[in-house]
Amino acid sequence: MIIQDATLRIVYRHVTRGADDSQLRGTHAEVKRPAGWRRRPRRQSPRRWVAGALALAVVGGSLGAATAASAAPVYEIDARWAENTPTTVKSGDVVNAEWRVNVNDSAAAPSNAPVDNVNFTLTIENGVFDELPDSCLVEGVDPVSSISEDGKTLICNIGTQDQGTAHVLQTPIVADGETGSQLIGSGSIEGGEADLTPIEIVNDFGMDIRWEVATSGVTLDGVGTPNATADLDLQWTLSKNKRSEAGPQTVVYDLTIDSPAASSIAVGAQRCTPFTSGAANGHPWSGGAHPADSMVSPVDNCMIQQLGPNTFRLTLTGIDYDPANPATKDSTGAALPADQVALASGSVWLRLNLISAGSVTLESSAPTYTSASGAATAQDDPANNTVSKTWFFPGAFTSPWQRGYTGSGGSPYDDTYVVSPGTPVRQTLLTGLPGIDRDDTLPIGMCAPLDTRYLDFQSVQAGSPVPGSVIEYFVGNHATVDPSNAGYNPQAFPCGIAGGWTTTPPADPTTVKAVRVTMTQGQAEAANIPGGHTSLILDYRIKDNVAAGQDVWNFMQTQSTAERDWNPNGVNICATPTPGKRYPCTMQASRDLVQIVVATPYIEKSVDRSTVKPGVPATFSLNYSANVATNLPESVDDYQIVDTLPAGMTYVPDSADPEPVVTTNGSGQQVLTWTLDNVTTNAKHALTYQAVAGSEVVPGSILRNSVVASVEGSTSRPATAQVTVSTNGYTSISKTADKPFIPNLAGDGVGEGSWTVTLKSFDPLPQDYTDTIDILPFNGDDRGTTFVGDYALTGVDAVNGATVYYTTEDPTTLSDDPDHTTNGARNAPSAIWSTTFTPDATAIRVIGPELAPGATQQFTVNIETDGVKGGDLLVNRAQARDGHTELVMRTSAPITVANYYSAALKKYVQDSNGNWRDANDVTDYPKFRVGDTVKYRVVIENTGQGTLRNFLLDDDKQPELGEYLIEELAPGEEETHEYEIVLDENTPQTLVNTACATADTPEDSQVAPTINCDPAGFELDGDPEHEKSLVSAEPIGNGQWQVVYGITVGNTLPYATSYSLEDTLHFTEQAKIASAVVSQAPDGVQLADPAWDGQGNVLIAAQVPLLANDDPAYTEHYYEVTVVADVPLQLDGAGSGEGDPTRCGPDGDDADRAFNNTSAMTDARGDREDDQACAELPSIILDKKLVGDPVKDGQDYTTTYDIVVTNDGGAAGEYVLHDQLRFGKGVAIEKVAASNTDPGNVPVLDTYTGQGADLTDEVNALTGEVELGSGISHTFRVVVNSTVADGVAAIGGGKCADSGNGPGGFRNVAVVTHNGLTDEATACAPFAWLAGGLPKTGSPVGPIVALGAALLVAAGLTSLVLARRREEIEV
Repeated sequence: MIIQDATLRIVYRHVTRGADDSQLRGTHAEVKRPAGWRRRPRRQSPRRWVAGALALAVVGGSLGAATAASAAPVYEIDARWAENTPTTVKSGDVVNAEWRVNVNDSAAAPSNAPVDNVNFTLTIENGVFDELPDSCLVEGVDPVSSISEDGKTLICNIGTQDQGTAHVLQTPIVADGETGSQLIGSGSIEGGEADLTPIEIVNDFGMDIRWEVATSGVTLDGVGTPNATADLDLQWTLSKNKRSEAGPQTVVYDLTIDSPAASSIAVGAQRCTPFTSGAANGHPWSGGAHPADSMVSPVDNCMIQQLGPNTFRLTLTGIDYDPANPATKDSTGAALPADQVALASGSVWLRLNLISAGSVTLESSAPTYTSASGAATAQDDPANNTVSKTWFFPGAFTSPWQRGYTGSGGSPYDDTYVVSPGTPVRQTLLTGLPGIDRDDTLPIGMCAPLDTRYLDFQSVQAGSPVPGSVIEYFVGNHATVDPSNAGYNPQAFPCGIAGGWTTTPPADPTTVKAVRVTMTQGQAEAANIPGGHTSLILDYRIKDNVAAGQDVWNFMQTQSTAERDWNPNGVNICATPTPGKRYPCTMQASRDLVQIVVATPYIEKSVDRSTVKPGVPATFSLNYSANVATNLPESVDDYQIVDTLPAGMTYVPDSADPEPVVTTNGSGQQVLTWTLDNVTTNAKHALTYQAVAGSEVVPGSILRNSVVASVEGSTSRPATAQVTVSTNGYTSISKTADKPFIPNLAGDGVGEGSWTVTLKSFDPLPQDYTDTIDILPFNGDDRGTTFVGDYALTGVDAVNGATVYYTTEDPTTLSDDPDHTTNGARNAPSAIWSTTFTPDATAIRVIGPELAPGATQQFTVNIETDGVKGGDLLVNRAQARDGHTELVMRTSAPITVANYYSAALKKYVQDSNGNWRDANDVTDYPKFRVGDTVKYRVVIENTGQGTLRNFLLDDDKQPELGEYLIEELAPGEEETHEYEIVLDENTPQTLVNTACATADTPEDSQVAPTINCDPAGFELDGDPEHEKSLVSAEPIGNGQWQVVYGITVGNTLPYATSYSLEDTLHFTEQAKIASAVVSQAPDGVQLADPAWDGQGNVLIAAQVPLLANDDPAYTEHYYEVTVVADVPLQLDGAGSGEGDPTRCGPDGDDADRAFNNTSAMTDARGDREDDQACAELPSIILDKKLVGDPVKDGQDYTTTYDIVVTNDGGAAGEYVLHDQLRFGKGVAIEKVAASNTDPGNVPVLDTYTGQGADLTDEVNALTGEVELGSGISHTFRVVVNSTVADGVAAIGGGKCADSGNGPGGFRNVAVVTHNGLTDEATACAPFAWLAGGLPKTGSPVGPIVALGAALLVAAGLTSLVLARRREEIEV
């Protein structure tokens, strides 16, 4: 048995008799026979349940039954929705259907012969197929895979398939139906059909009636009399949301209509009509001769009723919710909102009995609409349910905004005029006084103060100019027209102010704050102007920074009386009330209003495919619009689109125009942001880009991304698009006889044979299990089995993790379908199956473990015959299902009992581990690389009962190397022929060689010997390599070090491969590992369990797939391991030379020293590559000693100490040095001096005194952090001047303690700190002082102290004990 875990290939060989060939044969995993079994007695086994006549008939059976042609192929199809598909969808949603198909031979002994053009047809109702799955071929097949023009039918041709193959594939489907309909699909393949479970379609529902703006026309009659009337119309448009389902056929609106300028309001003579003439923003026409793109249908019936003085009811009936050619423009030629569909429009007519000039306002109710299906409701938008219209009586002055200048509808002073920031607007000051006969000396004046906070002056021109008239510009200062002044109020500007006016147009027109024109009545009348009117036309520009919703006004003051006063209110008539705005109403002759519009963003998202493969880009389309209820603004700036990609997908650079700004959010998702200027309103705009899924995404996972649009503070609803990572794939089954003939060397029909069943996954998803039933041959099995004698099952060799079951049921009652009721269910055997082995089994069942993508599972069935005859035929059949492709796969293979003259020929390929592989099909092909030597072995065995002569072997691909002549081969003998080739760049990725042979026809039979042909193949494999590096090695305190190593794995060849990675820590035994983890690994790599710790568990990951280096998705794999270790301050053996534990060895060294670390990578072929990285360690030692004896001068002493810090480790280390004077009682320290004497340039802190209470006090610090190189020492000298007091009190303080570092004598204690660890050293000299004092000789104190000590002992006083703990004491 040869097992290669790295490739999931398991190949089993059967036991044979004859010469030993241990490289080719193995042992069975199951018990083969009872102990001592040699030949079983003849018995009536279940395999011989066949009439005696049949047994006699088959004695002379020929080999023909084993090679019978396969029958017609049979197919199955299964349909279901992909996992997590919702139970309801709306039109435009994309869902994925899963289809499973298989193809099998219908014969009782099914073959695995290929079948061309395996195809099936899929149909869908209330939806369309979005794309062809990648399994559906469009080249080299007939019929070609295709989607019908209407998207309802998909033909999928998966090409040539081996019988015994089960496929699964996904088709994306776009829902496209009305609410209440169902998304229905079915599939058919020859002889089979399958239906998808219907999905309900429920679309979003939305409706709205819009009023807002009306045409400007008003018919006045009887002006100047008590019976003045006005006839006028107001427009409405009914719309639905894009893709909304239909609403009710009748809708009712309650209208409130008011006018303070009318004594009564009634329904006009025309009542309710289609909208046929005039222009009104947001309203397409519904009658008359107009462009088709501005036309909608009228409703079947429009009725308006008056319910009270100011209450009315509008009823619309007969609405076309599915217009064939929806209007895209309104009656002004501007685009309609892109997120709505205009259904109908019309006009309601009113007659007003007038009191004065003014306006009328209509306000509509906002009903709740119910969809036609009754399943949904929608609320009307009340924000656009008000409209007004104004009228004027003939008079002396007026000053409206000129709406035609911006292409807008509506009437002057009606509070419906809207524009956007930056829009040029026009005001006209108009007077009819030139047409009235007045005193020639009377003045005529018109003045326009500017709303300077919100607009800029551009230019002025006279309409029907009057010779002698004067135009003046106010460029002075006044609070009322100063935008920054608290008194800002252009209405109150005094147009008669004396200063600040100029008749010269200023170079900067934006400095103009007011404009006026003056003339006399005589000048005006003398001009003889047609119509008797003159005007002043002023052009402004709305400032760019004006906020949406802001009201911007124009103003007019007039001069017409002898007093020459300027009238700020003109004709003081309120035209249209404007509650909530800066002024309470528009006024016919002095004030008109324009508002800054709010644009509403809308965005849709789609993708060109619903299933993707890693590394293959998908194209996403964004359709966005900025929608306004009018034709203004024509465009907007700063339109922002923010698209968040799902984790695992990345933007393809340069795939969008313009390019987005690409950022990454906190979840690791890429965020694409576009900020767009000059976006035309009420029009769809397209933006496309590409994104690609990475290799780490899991097949079958749904990648959903979301986009929002925003402009002017308003944000759209999110639009989403999703793709599913393709799960299209298939599984195949095959069965081969391990030898085509069962040897019959002694002529007694005793021999051994075996079949191997192979399952190979071409599925991107792992399959949870495999379930295969193999019904063993028996006479009468209809497969061609014919034999006399008997045989017994000797064992089943199965992959690790598989469970083998046996049954002894009557084989004629068995089914080999795991889903058959007698068998239980797939992966759930019934009671007829037992795990207890029996040689009398009639069938076996193997339930295998998870089958990984691209992996193979095999099992071998072994038998031994007894009493069979030459030419007997045993045909074995199996059928399998698995966890994902699910549908059945069938296979069979015959074994023939050798006739008198026969030979078995078997060809092998030696893999890179030296194992000989059958390599009979792709599931067992070994892998090689360019430059490798491939060795072939052909084993020829005489399986007959006579000697074969002139046996000639040949190879179809290597005729010269493969040719081999055997002059004689006796029965039972074997010969082996081996040859080899070297692979080069011209070698195909898959190469199959077939060995065949011939031999002389024996004279005594005149029948050519039966000799089989046998193929063997191999595939080219990638070549992984790895490199190990030291990333960092740093002390982290408390004696701990953190060491990080990096490992990079790459593929040097354009072929996919796999590898396993190990890493072993070889730290010095003095470093104790506190933790070790894999701190970084490539996405999608499954780390080993138990987790790596670098000691007992050295495996990081096993069997990691690595893409070919020319694959678009290829990237090197990078790992990091992080280790924390406790390291002492001093390491034993540091600086000792070759065995130094602080230093690294030569490259490749695996000794336990320093921070040494080795890694090993094993490729798919079992080749191992080692690498190593190492970091060295410091080892810090502290020493302190006295420099000579203390020097005495009377009561003054000078004591000198040397402190030495040494690093005998292999790496530099940082240290801090403290030194504390612990002198005994009676000593007063006068002066302390410290310096670095070696190397002489190490800074000593000027804050050092050595007299801090604690050893590590700041004043005891000799140095800051100092780096000490490997093998370097630093020496510091401390000189202390002190005075010892007189008297007995000093005697006790002069002793150096026997142990410890307490105060006494001239004791000095130093401590060195490195990485949170410390080491102390001390030095001490005693002193003694007698009452009489000593002479101030300046001599060393040693002898004197000794004398003093002797005297003390003689006097019976306490003796002076001198002790040292890492100290030096001078006596």
